[in-house]
Amino acid sequence: MKVQIKGFSGPLALATSAELQRRGHTVVDSAAECAIFFPGRQSTEAELTALASTPGLQRLVVPRVRVQLLRGELGGRLDIDQEPAL
Repeated sequence: MKVQIKGFSGPLALATSAELQRRGHTVVDSAAECAIFFPGRQSTEAELTALASTPGLQRLVVPRVRVQLLRGELGGRLDIDQEPAL
């Protein structure tokens, strides 16, 4: 799968990129099937909203704190995977 990593490029983003590549995925800058967004101090709502409307994007992974923002921007058309029971 082609995966794009956006947002804050910190240690978690770098480790995620390395693990994705180790598992055989391709980390790309554009034309991704999946995007993972890591919020940070410089992240904006506009950046996340633009990412959510990327043509061809099949899956967008974001922390739960950003879910309400996306629901509002996408008019409630956001499906959320169920969290596993702890």
